[in-house]
Amino acid sequence: MDDKVILLLLFNNNLLRTNLKGYESCVCESDAACNLIKSSTKYFKDNSKSLQVTFDDLDAIFKADYNKDSEELELWEEVKNLKISDISSIEQPVIKKIKTQIKDYFFAEAFTDDVYDREKLEELYDILAKLSHLELDEEVVEDVTLDNIDECVDIYKSKNKEGIKFFDERVSDTLSSKAFDYGTINVITAPPGNGKTMLILNQAVYVASQGKHVLHLALGDLTRRQLIIRLLAIITNNSMQQISMLSADQFKQFITKAKQKYSTIFKHLHCKTIIPNSLNGIELVKLIEKEQDRLNIHFDQVAVDYDGNIETSISTTKKGVDKESKSMYYEGAEIYNLLAGFAKTNETVVWILSQPKIQYWGSEKIPLEGLNDSSKKQHASDFIMSIGKKIPDEPRITFYISKNRHGCNNQVFYANMDGKTQIITPIIEAEWG
Repeated sequence: MDDKVILLLLFNNNLLRTNLKGYESCVCESDAACNLIKSSTKYFKDNSKSLQVTFDDLDAIFKADYNKDSEELELWEEVKNLKISDISSIEQPVIKKIKTQIKDYFFAEAFTDDVYDREKLEELYDILAKLSHLELDEEVVEDVTLDNIDECVDIYKSKNKEGIKFFDERVSDTLSSKAFDYGTINVITAPPGNGKTMLILNQAVYVASQGKHVLHLALGDLTRRQLIIRLLAIITNNSMQQISMLSADQFKQFITKAKQKYSTIFKHLHCKTIIPNSLNGIELVKLIEKEQDRLNIHFDQVAVDYDGNIETSISTTKKGVDKESKSMYYEGAEIYNLLAGFAKTNETVVWILSQPKIQYWGSEKIPLEGLNDSSKKQHASDFIMSIGKKIPDEPRITFYISKNRHGCNNQVFYANMDGKTQIITPIIEAEWG
């Protein structure tokens, strides 16, 4: 898609061109195209109420600004030869391309030399919000026609594939489909030290053992070495201390044998450690998508550990909202909204780890309102389960399901977590002292 097509669209859409003012270089590839857009600025400003461009006026402007043999006039002649009637067939793909180029341009500018330019990103979001009125993304709209039986059957079958089971089948059994459906976003909340990471790593190993690809993103304090030791402890049922005491040669032999025995897990489990607060929500989603493309696989499950270490990427200015409330309500929900969108479009089960409000840190069952930062998290999430303790410092923990959009709420289960092997095992209520 070359510059003359983009120019044709811009010159026929005053709203689009006006909102891209000053960013010609990130929309068009050639200097000639950028110059033509700049030369037309005065015309559009003086005729802001006009819904249709007068090409004769533009022709006069360009011929006055550029020499007869210039690249600008040569390009302009090519634009004029395009049929205006073709605009409807090219408008959507052109707008999509423009939006992609605008995003890439702003990200490059906003994060130059690791300096975060909030104002530039605010400007980006303002532009994209306006551009959204010009485009209806067909991917977010799907027809449902009950009168078409064959289509309904196809839809039913396509959405009826088995989801992701939980390693503790009691949790899966609370769901109507006995599994976490693809496209859902699920939350594990617990105070520090209550086993959030342990639980999600148990889930990661379990899902990978089923031959499904898992991506675990560790944004906490875990180093790569610590993450490897934890995972190997769960996979092999050995204590972390035993593994960490091995010499380099012994460790090589140990992990080689483990890979041979648990090859399915090793093949399907993918992990990354990320420095806390080094990425915002948009960057995190882009990282997931790029990793999926790089490996040429589909992530069935993605886990983010945890939400408190993700930066916000947009301004949250709103009249009548104080700074503290604004941060908690809007910024706290951003990563949830972004990952919810990714989960649905990518058909992935997404897990996010979170901490509850500090007043609930000693609670055995953490209620829905105990979720930290934002009530918008509660709305975006399909499933919320807390990890609490009846007795502090005991290895026994309580799972409490406070929200279950596709199943039963207010379910309570008990489990035991082994700090040595990092393995979590279910216990029945009668065993709970």
